[in-house]
Amino acid sequence: MPEQIGVVITGGDFQALGVLRSLARKDIPVAVLDHDHCISRYSRFPKRYFQAPAPSDHAAYAQFLIDLADKQDLRGWVVFPNSDETVYVLSRHKEALEQYYRVPTPSWQTIQHVYIKENTYRLAQAHGIPTPRTYYPKDVGELESLGLDYPAVIK
Repeated sequence: MPEQIGVVITGGDFQALGVLRSLARKDIPVAVLDHDHCISRYSRFPKRYFQAPAPSDHAAYAQFLIDLADKQDLRGWVVFPNSDETVYVLSRHKEALEQYYRVPTPSWQTIQHVYIKENTYRLAQAHGIPTPRTYYPKDVGELESLGLDYPAVIK
């Protein structure tokens, strides 16, 4: 276990840079992971930087985190997700990752209600929270058969 608990930030974009700055000002050790060229890598604040696989490769990303914990003495550090994709990985691999890190992300059983927007809307409607009228067509044919009034937002 490291002497001081730090934070692993999963992603190095401008949002991560703000988190890095806040933590570094409080003398909290920080490690930044990114799979691409990122701005946080060049921050003047002290940090450790590691090139990670893309979080879209869920299993490889989780394994990278596990391997990194021992290789870089990060056991017990908090993993701070910085994207929907890393929230997905942390929630799906929470049990395995918690053997190495502190993972504040809830398990997939909880996250699926907000990660999958269809689930979010259904949950809101079940609790009487107003939502936009929403359809989930599986293909263009189903979309055309809805007879929508325009303008409409199609995602």
